Amino acid sequence: MPLLRAADRSRVDYSGFAAGLDDSDPGAASIPQVDNDEHASLDHAFLILLERLTAKERAAYVLHEIFEQPFRQIAATLQMKEAACNKLVERARTHLARPRVRCASDAATRERMLRAFRSAVASGNAAQLAVLLAHDVRTRGRNGATTTAALRILDGGHSRDDSRADHRRIGQDRRESQRAA
Repeated sequence: MPLLRAADRSRVDYSGFAAGLDDSDPGAASIPQVDNDEHASLDHAFLILLERLTAKERAAYVLHEIFEQPFRQIAATLQMKEAACNKLVERARTHLARPRVRCASDAATRERMLRAFRSAVASGNAAQLAVLLAHDVRTRGRNGATTTAALRILDGGHSRDDSRADHRRIGQDRRESQRAA
């Protein structure tokens, strides 16, 4: 698994949030036939994915590269086109090659994702992980930050359209007063 090899190479100098990972986690024992070094490398690799890839890139990459799901299935899970999923995996490979943190997530999200990943690896079934990754795609913004969609953007108690109209009127009044002077 190329991700595992890359994680093993980078683990020596890593100082991100995975550096403080507690190896005594009870979820760690649930991965069969994987020794502690491999388990630590898997955890480390997944945590690198969390910080270097956006939610969409992460979902497409994990499902395709690790769980070998076809793009057609990933597209259905993420509600995207197959070509877009393919492009996401290409971008993910590029971003994983760069040692740059692009997305920050809180400890609860990291732990929830890591547990789902461990469970998927242990069982060989990525269905629950796919659901969690797809949900993360729908609740994350472009930069990886949690977003909430507003139906109407308010500015000082007025809708954005009302605010723009007010600004246009103020600009007109200012221009008229300058002409009069």
